[in-house]
Amino acid sequence: YSSFNDEVVAKHIDWATGHGIDAFMINWWGNPDMKKRLRDYLNNPLADEIEYFILWDVQSSNVTRSESGTFDFSREEVADRFQEDARYIIRNLISDQNYFKLAGKPVIYLYDEDDYGGPFPSMMEGLDEIAQSVGGNKIYWIGDNARPLSSSQNQQRKVVDGITDFNPIVHWFPWILSPGKDWRLTKKEVKERYVPQTRENYFDALELGKDYIPTIIPGFSKPISDLPVVQRTEAGFRYEIAKAKELIDPEVKTTLISSFNGWLEDHQIEPGKSYGLTYLTVLKEELAGYRVATTLKGKRDHLQFRFNKWVVPEGSDPRKLTSRVARVKGYATSALNDPVFDLDIGSDPATRYIGKGWSTTAKKDTKSWRWGVGANKKSSLFIPKTEGSKYLRIETAPISDEIEADIYLNGKLVDHIVFEEGWRTYTVELSK
Repeated sequence: YSSFNDEVVAKHIDWATGHGIDAFMINWWGNPDMKKRLRDYLNNPLADEIEYFILWDVQSSNVTRSESGTFDFSREEVADRFQEDARYIIRNLISDQNYFKLAGKPVIYLYDEDDYGGPFPSMMEGLDEIAQSVGGNKIYWIGDNARPLSSSQNQQRKVVDGITDFNPIVHWFPWILSPGKDWRLTKKEVKERYVPQTRENYFDALELGKDYIPTIIPGFSKPISDLPVVQRTEAGFRYEIAKAKELIDPEVKTTLISSFNGWLEDHQIEPGKSYGLTYLTVLKEELAGYRVATTLKGKRDHLQFRFNKWVVPEGSDPRKLTSRVARVKGYATSALNDPVFDLDIGSDPATRYIGKGWSTTAKKDTKSWRWGVGANKKSSLFIPKTEGSKYLRIETAPISDEIEADIYLNGKLVDHIVFEEGWRTYTVELSK
């Protein structure tokens, strides 16, 4: 079918709005035919029932990659294509009443943004000013392909507001080692592949000071390539949604579904003959009544423990352990009354604030905690912005009485703790 047929569009909107989907992300590659199709979509009688935003698809824009494999913005054809398309989108679309916004800003998704090369950040200059003159606010730019990047790529990434991954499967399945192999998106595979990779992407985004927007994908198949076939399962999809919810930002309150009708790569949730309404129904059930946890609100600071050593305990536990941490509280004054925030490290709601270098949750009686782990002896937390917090109280118990730690806030040394044996609470003054 044609995605721009009036009856098809109306049915898509009906299905989506009936199952908890708030907005469609629409591919854009700027040619006259695309502009006409988008106008036809927006003229549909039901178009006002759902919001939309634009995915700028550089791969489909008839520009070529450089020899290094990047889209080099020092080349005129690439820079001109982006500027022309971005200005058209900003001047003609973002002021629509039903154009999707995050944090009050109209959203533009930059597809394959991790492959942008050359002076891409300079391409953004002036676009926010145009957006403000048209729609009253700056653009919320979403960068694609969240994963550990090189330092130069991270410099490019500084100009975006949020980071996500259109297709996380091609990153968390070892397809290079097993081309053509079939997999199944089971709960086990989600737990072993999707969860650690998504959390890694989440931590990287936070360390860059960017919002992270998790993506949910039901399966994957691309017959014209050597990429794996990842067969879908209802249980795996349901579990994936549950794990993605743990990483939804309390301020952004958004997750992406890849995709509604991506039949070419078999990651659609649109109803099909073999599974009916299954995936739309699961989505609605899992997100019905869902409210983003508000244990900690607002943007975060990077709090890092840099331990002096680790110890491998006797017995069967092979982990390199430093210290258990149960709780971190922030206070406005040295009186240490009425915490500004209270982070229970071992609790499920705290998962989104636990960075690299921690174990899974452990518990004894009523106390839960996580171990600082790993050979590099660094463990990170992402705590609420500390403008209102001058002091921290950290409840911790070291693996031995030889453990010490430097405490860093956003890369700056603020204190040093010499741990004593057993559970104790230590005060850190952030203004030192």
